[in-house]
Parts: sequence; C-alpha cells; structure tokens
Amino acid sequence: MVKLKLALCFLLPVSAAAQGGPPKPAASLGASFSYSSPEGLISRRTGVTGEAALGSASGFALRASADLAHLRGISAGYFPGELYRVGLRLTAEKADTRLALTLNSNSDRPFNSPSETDLGFNFSALLSENNGSAWLWGLNYSTRRSFARGLPLPFITYRYTSKNLTLLLPFMLRWQASRTLSVSASYQPVKYFKAGLNWRPLPFFRAELEGGIALEQYLPAGRSDKSQALFYEASYISLKPSIALSRSFELTQSVGWQFRGLYYTGARYDDPAHAAALLDLLDAYARDPAGGGEPLGDFVRENLIAELAARPFIFSVLAFDGETPVGLVNAIEGFSTFACRPLVNVHDVVVAAGHRGRGIAAKLFAEVEAIARERGACKLTLEVLDGNAPARALYRRLGFAAYQLDPA
Repeated sequence: MVKLKLALCFLLPVSAAAQGGPPKPAASLGASFSYSSPEGLISRRTGVTGEAALGSASGFALRASADLAHLRGISAGYFPGELYRVGLRLTAEKADTRLALTLNSNSDRPFNSPSETDLGFNFSALLSENNGSAWLWGLNYSTRRSFARGLPLPFITYRYTSKNLTLLLPFMLRWQASRTLSVSASYQPVKYFKAGLNWRPLPFFRAELEGGIALEQYLPAGRSDKSQALFYEASYISLKPSIALSRSFELTQSVGWQFRGLYYTGARYDDPAHAAALLDLLDAYARDPAGGGEPLGDFVRENLIAELAARPFIFSVLAFDGETPVGLVNAIEGFSTFACRPLVNVHDVVVAAGHRGRGIAAKLFAEVEAIARERGACKLTLEVLDGNAPARALYRRLGFAAYQLDPA
C-alpha cells in the first residue's frame, strides 16, 4: 500500500533539546491526522497528545504526558476494522537519573482487561563518566513485551557526547554536520530503524526528513489466546516543516507516505479468513519439494481446522503482507519430564515464495517464543531435514543448535 499521511501539530512547545538549552515549557498540546489510499490497511489515523510539568520532588523534575490515537482499518478480511492507541506516562528526572512509568493499551477495546493493558517502567542512571564518555545502567519492565515478557530486563549502555556528536549504544546517533544541518539515526533489533535529516536555515524555521521501518504492537480483545499479539510493520517516509511562533511554541505540518507493510497475528481457528490463510499456506508448503511435492488431501482440507481448534495445546501464528497471507508457524505444546515444565515444538514453518529473505520467519519465531514464555515453556524445539540448507542456516541464526541430551 501507499499511504499519504498529513499531520498538523498546533501550539507544540519546542523541546529543550531542540533549542539547545531552554527548559521544557509547562505544558504542550498536539493533534495529528493521517489518510491512506484504499490499498492501505489503515485508511485514517487521528490522534492527540499532551504533556504537562507537575513540579518537583526531592530534586526530581516531574512530568506527565498522554496520547490517544484512533486507527480506522480497511476491513478486507484479516486486519481489524478499528484500533486505538492509548498511552499515559509519568517521568521523574534529575541529572543523569531517569525513571518513567507507563500505562498503555493498544487494542480495539483499550483497557478491556489486563490482557489488553501494558504496564511498565524504564529506569536509567549514570555509572561513570570521563571526557564525554559515559556508561549508564538501567532496568526495563513490560507486562506485554514481545520477548522476556513480564520480566525486568537489565541493560547497560554507552554514551559519547562531543560538541557535534552524540552516540548511544545500542543504537542512537545524532551528528551536527554544520550550523544548519544535523543527521540522526536509531536502530531497534531485529531490523527496525529510522533516519532523519534536520535542516534549520533560520532561527524560526526548520524542516525534518525522516524515514525507516516501524513496528507497532496491538492486543485485540477478541483474540482466542491472550498470550498472542498483532504486530504491524511498515516502511515510511515523512517531511515535517516547522515554524516557531515564539520561544515556547511552534507550528508543525507533517506530510508522509507509508508503504505496504506486514503484520503478524496469532491465528484464530474460528475465523474463516484465518482458516483459509492457514490452509492455503500449508498447501503451498506441501506442494513444495521441501514439503513432499504433493498438495493437501481433501480430507485434510476439510477437517484440519476443526481438529486444530479442538486441541488447546496447538497454536499458530500468521504473517500478512497487506491482505495477502505470506507466513505461517504451527506449534505444539509438549512436556519435559526432566524439567517438569512445558516445551513448545515448532511443527511447520512456511514463508510464501516471493516473500523470502525479508525477515518474516524471524518475526514469526519471535512471536512464537513470546507465546512459549507466556505458557511457561522451558525451550523451543524443531526438526529440519539435513538437506534443507537455507532452513538450517536460518535456525542457526535464530539460536537453535543440533540436538544434544539435555535435562530439559
């Protein structure tokens, strides 16, 4: 799809970082609107944001922010007709110590239940600093993170700052190339990134060109397995000219294009569209030489979905390019007697021809791993033919190793 996005932010205070010194204003308010062509999954996106200072406590500056967005989908069968993004944030900051508490719900029914709610925090503090080089440590927690779900995740990061360069690993970069031009970039594993070019020819005017690949997570209330999520991935580019109305406020209009994307979701066996996608992908795999070179039989096509639905220890994850199903994993929960915990066996892995080499399998496995962790599984297992070199290489990159006797 090609999406044309228009956004207008009014009376938005200029951030202290952008101004190079002045403190953040007491409050800000913003609004945005986007529109997509009929080929897109999201036909319209509207949103509002706000931020306000709450004073200070024990030397920490306190701020609160909120954002709300409504996404109207083009309901062609797979993608939800309506989605919402709701976020609340409270931050406390002093020098190089920062704590942020977050409450988010990205769903068709926000805050419908704990399964549609993400509660988290991010804490970071300075370890050491010398001549512009600094080491920081912190903890990140999320109840709905797509990996290590529900566990505090410790991290250590390195920061380098000079007159024209700021580098944060992993990974954020900002370089002041000249008095009027700066470059920025950031990266999020496995393959998500954004890069920007900021031009400020006049004190009151600037323009930013930004592009990248973004990922958004949603938790539809009607999903059959509450451990599953919907991930929407898309490439985009945007142009944002801004005019400062005063030292505290600026006017920004954003024009952008969002290209055809992918999305990943747990299959609902009672959904006819999901059932058809699963059967079509599995049939394509069966017809491939790696799958035996024969189509699925009539008995399998007529009975497989009902049999899968009757077994709660089986789950499936689907990937879509727009409204076209392009990837599938079927997984079966087993049990390890040595560990006395569940394990998950990856039974089928399918990526449609013409869509391979785009990281689809890796993202499918990431969602399978998240579901396995939610179920308390001790490990993932799979089988692969010796002669299937591309699959073996993929699984090695994902961390799988040849079988060895393991207490788990």
